[in-house]
Amino acid sequence: MAMDSEGNTPLEIELKYTSEDVAPLELVLSKEELAGFHFRKLPKQKVIDRYYDTSDQDLRQNGLALRIRQIGQKILATVKSLGGADQGLHRREEIEIALPEGADPTHIVDGPIHDRIGPLIGNKSLREICEINQTRQRRMLSRDHEESVELSIDEVKVSRDGVTRTFFEIESELLKEGREEDLLLLKNSFDQMALTPVADSKLERALSLMGGTGKDKGTSSDRKKFGLDGDDT
Repeated sequence: MAMDSEGNTPLEIELKYTSEDVAPLELVLSKEELAGFHFRKLPKQKVIDRYYDTSDQDLRQNGLALRIRQIGQKILATVKSLGGADQGLHRREEIEIALPEGADPTHIVDGPIHDRIGPLIGNKSLREICEINQTRQRRMLSRDHEESVELSIDEVKVSRDGVTRTFFEIESELLKEGREEDLLLLKNSFDQMALTPVADSKLERALSLMGGTGKDKGTSSDRKKFGLDGDDT
């Protein structure tokens, strides 16, 4: 997690790419080294993301998203800014806290997330607007013996009215110890592959698909080719 130039606002800095074809994603997964980075395999994750907003979409209108993420028994609440992408490189405000088991995600009454969204929503109620399910295949990347980037290739599923839409993304998130030049090295390599930079957040892509725009990406045969039905633990 980086900070802004004044050291006041935590930032998430990451590369985001997608592909119509799973072959380049599969290629990245097969790597042990890329752009001077050594890859270390991490356990696969099943992730459930639920997004919340008011009925008037006050958070989206102010360029923010509230996400409640569940990974096993761990629950995280995150406020992120939307936008801020340049050719796949995203710089976004991110405030994240752990929630205790059984906490009501629509009723965060204190702390940094409340301080950030409280003035925007006032007394309005929050409601769930979208659920996204992900299978994440992850790699820890190190250069000069320092781990600086966490890479994940995500199968992303969003459902509505009994119809499930699927897309794939590759994300490379800069860790606290990393430098932006680390991401630029990866970007140079990704730009030479059949990968497309992603400007939108997963929430924005999911809402677009739910609204009937965009196309499904990834067939059942793609999933098997891509190794998403395997263990990879």
